[in-house]
Amino acid sequence: MHYLRSQHERAADFYGQALDIARAAGDRTGELDALDGLGRIHLAQGRYERASDCLGQVFDIARDTGNRMGVLNVLICLGFVHRSQGRREQASDCLEQALDLARDIGNRTDELNALDGLGNLYWSQGRYEQATDHYGQVLDIARDTGNRIGELHALSGLGAIYGLQDRYEQAGDYYQQALNIARDVGYCIGELYALTGLGRVNRSQGRSSGLATTTSGRCVLPATSATATGSSKPTRTSAGPATPPASTTRL
Repeated sequence: MHYLRSQHERAADFYGQALDIARAAGDRTGELDALDGLGRIHLAQGRYERASDCLGQVFDIARDTGNRMGVLNVLICLGFVHRSQGRREQASDCLEQALDLARDIGNRTDELNALDGLGNLYWSQGRYEQATDHYGQVLDIARDTGNRIGELHALSGLGAIYGLQDRYEQAGDYYQQALNIARDVGYCIGELYALTGLGRVNRSQGRSSGLATTTSGRCVLPATSATATGSSKPTRTSAGPATPPASTTRL
């Protein structure tokens, strides 16, 4: 953790220097890139106010320079920031704008990202019908485009929603599909989440024998997780939240 923090601090220093040079040279693209990098570092460190400030500047530059892809991706990032701070209305507004823009541009990757973010937002509010609809659209796009991680996230989200509604057969089916993908692509966090979901489903149905509590050799499911001692249902804060895209300026 200390190493990661020190690397973030070094990166922030470099981005800060780049920002100063870009502004002195009147290089708006360089300014945008540096602010984007700083915003993502603050986001990774949970410094949401600073992240919001940097990303807001990225948004202004992208809009002023006609960079529609930059606007699209920063809207998704800002949606994530607002949601992380509990500002649901602002998060929804950013993600809805991103969804409209992604569809207008024809960018299916960011259409998926926006739908995933909205699905998670609705899920956290207990608006299960809307969440199910959005995750269903994410699943369709992910399968159409071969995005297996997107498919896994959608399946996990659907499993969580059905589990919260006591529809355990459907929940178990979605979690099992997510687990299969996670193991196939070697995605440890997705595997952990799917195993935890399957544990909840089995626990709720009174089944305990035969449940795997370890992943396929890459990590171990903590003994204190919901599969062992916790609630039999997922809380509305752990559905595998959507994450912002890798860059607000490039794909």
